[in-house]
Formats: sequence, C-alpha cells, structure tokens
Amino acid sequence: MFKQVFTLISIAMLLASGFVMAAGKCEITGHAVKGTLDFSVAGCIIEGKPKIEGGKVTGEFTVDTTKLDGGVRNQHMHEKYLETKSFPKAILKLDPMPEAGGPFTGKLSLHGNEKEIKGVAEKSSIGYGFKFEINRKEFGIAEVSYKDILIGDSLSVSGTIDK
Repeated sequence: MFKQVFTLISIAMLLASGFVMAAGKCEITGHAVKGTLDFSVAGCIIEGKPKIEGGKVTGEFTVDTTKLDGGVRNQHMHEKYLETKSFPKAILKLDPMPEAGGPFTGKLSLHGNEKEIKGVAEKSSIGYGFKFEINRKEFGIAEVSYKDILIGDSLSVSGTIDK
C-alpha cells in the first residue's frame, strides 16, 4: 500500500513540475565536401506526442538544442554554429499526414528562422521513423568547417517518434 501511495505521489509531482516525457530520438548528420570527416550529432531528444485524429497525424515536437552532443566539436557547435544561448529550441510543427505514414511536410523553427520541410515517415508498431533534409544556409547557420574539413550545406535529420 505504501509503495502504491509513494508511486502516485511521485507521478503527481512529475506532472505538477511540468516534466515532459520524451517522445523520441533523432540524429543529425552532415557529410564532408572537402576533407574526409563526416559528423554526427547525438543527444537529440524529441519532446511532444503525435496527435492522431480521423486517419491523420499532426503534432508539435521540440528539441532542446543546448543538450545536443557533437563530441569534441561541442563548443564550436553550440557557440559558433547553433548559437544555443540565443536559440535554445528547435520546433517542428507537423502538417497533417496519413496515419499510415508516407511523405510529410511541416514547419521547422531553428536558429531563429522558420522554414517548410519535406520528409518521409514510416509507421511502426511503436510510432514513426522519419527522415528529412535541411539546408543550413536557409536557417542562417554559419558554414561548418574545421582546418581542412568543410561540411556540406545539406544536413540529414532522422529518428523516431513514439505514439
């Protein structure tokens, strides 16, 4: 009995504190156009849940950019490229897409800019897998370079969102 009461109190405290359950994860990758080093960003936790009504899926999904992990390039990524102190969140507003998955569109707010994106989603038993491309120039992000390495303008975003 005590265990059940403690569990209920813990859940109530989490809800009252505004704690948001993660809905999924994503990965951001870029490919070198000069040099040989591609890069990948980890720590991309998605908050928000898909809303399913009338055979369509919509939703608003947020990523805390201050928690992204670019490994040894963290300082450059946060200070020079993403400027996470000024732009701590990325938000995707998904346009209605078929519940079964397929092509989708939405508006992505990143680095102080909002642009339309297009991607593809696949439905699974636990949610949706997704993939879309962005052009860093369209979001006002500086050219990504280090010594003799230059990353292309196109960045790939992929991941999963739980139902």
